[in-house]
Amino acid sequence: MHISYKSENENMKLSKFLFFIPIGKQHHIVYNTLNMSISILDNDLIDAIKRKDFKNIPKSFLERLKKLRIIIEDDEDELAIYRYIFEKAKYSTRNVGFLILTTYDCNFSCIYCYEKNVLANTYMNLETANRAIEYIKTFTKNRRAESLSIGFYGGEPLLNMKINLFLLENVGKWALKNDINLETILITNGSLMSPNIIEKMKGYNLKNVQITIDGPREVHNMRRPFRDGRGSFDVIISNVLKCVDLVPITIRVNIDKGNFKYLPSLLNCLEDIGIKNKISLWIGIVRGLDHYCEVMQFNDREANVMRLLAWKYALKRGFRFRWHPTSVYPCTLMYDSAEIIDPVGDIYKCWGLVGQKKFSIGKIGKGYNSNFYKWMTRNPIDNPKCRECNVLPFCNGGCAYYAYLRTGDAFKTFYCDPVQGKDALEISLRLYIIDKYREKLKELGLQPEKLLNFGDEYG
Repeated sequence: MHISYKSENENMKLSKFLFFIPIGKQHHIVYNTLNMSISILDNDLIDAIKRKDFKNIPKSFLERLKKLRIIIEDDEDELAIYRYIFEKAKYSTRNVGFLILTTYDCNFSCIYCYEKNVLANTYMNLETANRAIEYIKTFTKNRRAESLSIGFYGGEPLLNMKINLFLLENVGKWALKNDINLETILITNGSLMSPNIIEKMKGYNLKNVQITIDGPREVHNMRRPFRDGRGSFDVIISNVLKCVDLVPITIRVNIDKGNFKYLPSLLNCLEDIGIKNKISLWIGIVRGLDHYCEVMQFNDREANVMRLLAWKYALKRGFRFRWHPTSVYPCTLMYDSAEIIDPVGDIYKCWGLVGQKKFSIGKIGKGYNSNFYKWMTRNPIDNPKCRECNVLPFCNGGCAYYAYLRTGDAFKTFYCDPVQGKDALEISLRLYIIDKYREKLKELGLQPEKLLNFGDEYG
């Protein structure tokens, strides 16, 4: 690019939240983690930007860079802007969400389950369900929310379907009467799923069902068998085939050292049975503290490398990359309008810490304890390292559950979680651009298929 124009914009600076990622030999992805702007710029322009040579950047380019907030006014305090957006999102009341565990029981015995020692045979009864219904109504009404999301989790939530439907029927009628949009999701192992159950839940705006399949038949059956030792693969696949045209289904694959190499075989299976283009795919990382997890899970660096390789392979096979950029969106732990209710009415803020009573924030109808205030006043800006990090608006201080796994402290520590940190963001952005902007890349002379060969630098 030949730079010849002059600019009058001298009182400008680079945003502190920029992320530069090379893509091909002549271009870079530029991502602003605060406002999620994404652009692909040639290296000449990138060099001028990094040199802060704003006066010699063509005016048309300069205006675009301002709009993208790659360049900002010299007196802007981006940390103040981040704090405002973070607190606004944290205490937003427009949308409220509940994850409800109507049972800790499960008909599977997964080798990496982090709830094995939780109250396994505990089911939500009618009395607790009624208290939960009143709690959800009051919680939603007090916030004057416009929408309400209810997700069912476990254990295996379909083991207590009678209570699930009781909750939905009562909350659903109330939401309809009060002009509140109700959406539901279901996280299930898939073994009890049926068209009848899906149709009933669709009456309450069921948006998605997530089911975990950890490999081809032999591998999945070893990792996620029924409690009596029987394999669950064929049952799940049969149920998915019956329901995949009724509701959006996400197939999650939890990878570790034991099953990573079998991912191609699983993708072959999903393609062979004709659902490759009907399902969403998500690749998760096994994390935990029990013996299996400690021996078989990937370390911090391996986790990113292996997930990168898994997604690259999936994209080459024609599966879509369902990730999309997010910014300053607090997780349930720090979001005031989202909570988790367990079968006995205990309230939690973190999925990974559910069932560990020392992490409960209170009980429905009885107010909050000190844990609630510890988490809700947790702010990554209080940490000097976070304040200087260009990934701050993306990770918001990292995952508290991962901090607990690595340091034993789930309340104060801000831990650079590799699965949500800089390396993960760079990998995800590259994959997102390659998958989402294939035609644009071709216009720039870049070939998406060849761009998928990146990643050696992480090995």
